[in-house]
Amino acid sequence: MSVSLNLKLTSAGQAAVFNAQNNGLKLTLTHIQFGTGKRIPDGTETALISPSQLSSISSGRKISSTQIRMSALFTGISHYEICEIGIWAGEPEAPESVLFAYYSQATDRIAVMSAGVDFVFSHDMSIDAGIGGSVNIIVDPNGSSMIALMTAHESAADPHSQYATKEGAQILVDDAQSAMRKAMNDMHEEWVKVVSAVASQEQAIAGTDNNTIMTPLRVAQATANKQPALGYTPVQQGTGIGQQPNVIKIGWGSEERLMATVDATDLGNFVFDSQLTSYATMNWVAAKYASVDYVKDRVDSRAPIRVNNGGYGYVINDSGNIITQNWNNHDRIDCYVDGKFHGAMAYTWDIEAIRKVLTTKFGSPDGRIKPDWGVGNGFVTLTVDNKGYGINMHPSDERLKENISPSNKNALKAINQVELFGFNYKENKFLDSSIRHQIGFIAQQLYSVDPTFVIGTPDGDMMMSPNLLSIVAHLVKAVQELSAEVKQLRSASIAD
Repeated sequence: MSVSLNLKLTSAGQAAVFNAQNNGLKLTLTHIQFGTGKRIPDGTETALISPSQLSSISSGRKISSTQIRMSALFTGISHYEICEIGIWAGEPEAPESVLFAYYSQATDRIAVMSAGVDFVFSHDMSIDAGIGGSVNIIVDPNGSSMIALMTAHESAADPHSQYATKEGAQILVDDAQSAMRKAMNDMHEEWVKVVSAVASQEQAIAGTDNNTIMTPLRVAQATANKQPALGYTPVQQGTGIGQQPNVIKIGWGSEERLMATVDATDLGNFVFDSQLTSYATMNWVAAKYASVDYVKDRVDSRAPIRVNNGGYGYVINDSGNIITQNWNNHDRIDCYVDGKFHGAMAYTWDIEAIRKVLTTKFGSPDGRIKPDWGVGNGFVTLTVDNKGYGINMHPSDERLKENISPSNKNALKAINQVELFGFNYKENKFLDSSIRHQIGFIAQQLYSVDPTFVIGTPDGDMMMSPNLLSIVAHLVKAVQELSAEVKQLRSASIAD
């Protein structure tokens, strides 16, 4: 407990100092006394009002010509309130003793003395320079060893070695700066790797380099002049055999009918089976188009259709061309017009086969890279040797984000939890097992620190990979935290 006290020199104490000076002597302070009396000191005191306990000075010295320091140990022999304190030159009961200094208050107590609890009293007293040279302090040689230890502690050159000195603080600052520079260099090297892996605008537009990373910005640049995705597979028109490159447009009309337009020519509405009765009755069709006379007339003047089994069929054909269909023994019907081959007919089951052929264009000829690409959270996946791998897209464009706020993440703590390992990859014909990697990550350990440090999950089928975008962001934040600590250490060092 620390209490502000102002012990005042008594008139008797001042007179005793002057007498000692006149005789070429020094006034010797020997005891400190506690009492329970209360009053406002005026300098005329010669004794305590109600003395309670006396103790020899255990430790004392002159701090300067105007300040002396004294300490004494009061054993807890009884319980009482400390309301007055006196400093004596000699024992109070001795004839030549003098009350040198005194302190008390009119109402409040100074402290409480408890039975069984020792009380250490230590006080720095300010005095006039002229008096300080004539005052001497006698220390009890049998005083408490604890007081002696306190004195040794106060006089030690470095009593608190657990605290940094100015020189020690400078060493800490230098070490922190060195660590910060290394972290910044490491971060720069990783950032250079990331930037070098990102496709340039020219590469993105050309689409010729599959080894570079396509960021959202590069994707936007590459597709700026492209038609937006339709969301479905359209019917290709204008590129077939015998077809013209006309622009064909099919859409839903204002009359709620499906309509067709070729270039600028409106061909009107489509007609479906359910709508035929609105155009011709069955009797009208039979009389005009299905009668024997009508068919005979058409057959006599129009081209027949012949198949290779010797049978004949007929088509109502205004062109007059001869259409021949032959089975080619390869699950196809070949079509000839006027003896010229125009290709084989396709069937509905061909669609799936064509789809399979198209999907293999996303795989590798040797089958190690499978065509089943996928999309994850900010990355795309591919399969190599029946194992899934993620390719990070590193999306960071502000236009892709919401709920943006300054980060309060303790990045340095997270980075310090990351463990680094030396390792060889297992032999899998994809990663070279003969190279010893001296330092690197283990994705599962990164996941245990922060799941955003990796692509994938420990229980997923895809092989996990480091998410460099998240790791680099944590490194930047960690450097900022270290920089703040360095500034704080510098400020503390300057203050010292």
